[in-house]
Amino acid sequence: MEFESGLPAPFMLGDIRVDPAASTLSFADGRMERISVQHMQVLCVLAARPGELVTRADLIERVWDGNHPVGDRGIGNAIWGLRKLLGERRDAPRYLQTVPRKGYRLLEAVRPLETPRPAPPPGAAVAGRRPPRRLRLPHWSLVLGALLGLPILALWMQPDLALRAEYLRQRLAAGGGVVEFDAGGTRWVGIEAGQGPPLLLLHSFASSKEVWLPSMAALSARRHVLALDLPGWGESGRAPQGHYGYADQAERLGQLVAARWPGQRVDVVGHGMGAGIAAMWAARYAGQAGALVLVAPLGVPVENDLARGAAGGDRPFEVVDAYSLQRQLALVFDTVPHLPWPFEQALVERRRASLPFERQVYPQIALPEHGAWAPLAAARAVQRPVLLLRCANDRVVPARSLSAYLDALSQARAASLPRCNHMPMMEVPQAFTLATLDFLESVEAPVSAPSASIR
Repeated sequence: MEFESGLPAPFMLGDIRVDPAASTLSFADGRMERISVQHMQVLCVLAARPGELVTRADLIERVWDGNHPVGDRGIGNAIWGLRKLLGERRDAPRYLQTVPRKGYRLLEAVRPLETPRPAPPPGAAVAGRRPPRRLRLPHWSLVLGALLGLPILALWMQPDLALRAEYLRQRLAAGGGVVEFDAGGTRWVGIEAGQGPPLLLLHSFASSKEVWLPSMAALSARRHVLALDLPGWGESGRAPQGHYGYADQAERLGQLVAARWPGQRVDVVGHGMGAGIAAMWAARYAGQAGALVLVAPLGVPVENDLARGAAGGDRPFEVVDAYSLQRQLALVFDTVPHLPWPFEQALVERRRASLPFERQVYPQIALPEHGAWAPLAAARAVQRPVLLLRCANDRVVPARSLSAYLDALSQARAASLPRCNHMPMMEVPQAFTLATLDFLESVEAPVSAPSASIR
């Protein structure tokens, strides 16, 4: 079976169905297990050459881009994890055979899933039947067809146009407009909507202000909402030699609040990385912080396959093609949203362009030696009301990670939302908005702030 190029298709490993795009193994007894992206990559490389010896050097080249120090640790991790899931021992392998000091061999048979043969296109010749005569179109219809094809050609050449148009549609539906301003030498861009007490929305790693659009209309009905692109991300400014870890972003946020809402307390909703930034900001700028809603907060030790893969050099959030985009969506959504071609291609191109920056920032939010747990340490100094909010099915931030924040924060409560994974503002916007507003209105409301100009 060939996996050397293109998107790996689902295949059978003995009686196990392997779905590389979803990173899942489905067993004959009905059980389905999700594995880390890196473990799936190792399995796919071995499945491309069943019965053959695949050297450690080859695996490191294919899965870890030739990074031998990281790959040497990661291989053992991946093989151990796969064996544990497959229920076999090293000394009695059925699936994975270790060839000492050389590499590994996949022992089980690999076969592609049966796919139905596509029906012939209309008008195609069928044996024993004369093909229909082709009608001659008048010359003017060819011209009209060419004109109608121009928008399609434009989208094919610049799929980002379609994505921007969709974001514009969502902004208009939410009653929002794009705003931009400078604070502390940093250019900020955001989406603003509504009137009332200020509410800042901070996105997570490798994300943008647009993730809040599905919830913005309901939030802005009772709040002056500002969904921000964090510095370095989206349309906000990025300094070539800048630092974008938790501490640096918390400082920038403090400068922004001081410039836009001097002397006022501001409520903040942060997701993932944005939640960690919000916690550090509230600790350092106690006079600025109102209530906090920390959604699936990072900045705390995480014990799951995702974290173990990251420690071994896995890059679960990197997107370089349609396959890796679908893989990430499967990681953070309970039900993976369908993306039409121009949107999918535009997102891939955007993520590919931001890859060097993502690689610069990722260790600072994932690895403790780079300060990844700093928000948890700072949380002990936060003296404001905090709601810790997560999805019941979150595969990125486990419940026990929230418990660490709950123990550290003096005025915290926790809530869980059903039927979602890691993106409640998009998956269950109504439940997310209700939980957020109910909490904010149960604590002291901050003073209303002036509206920024909309362009």
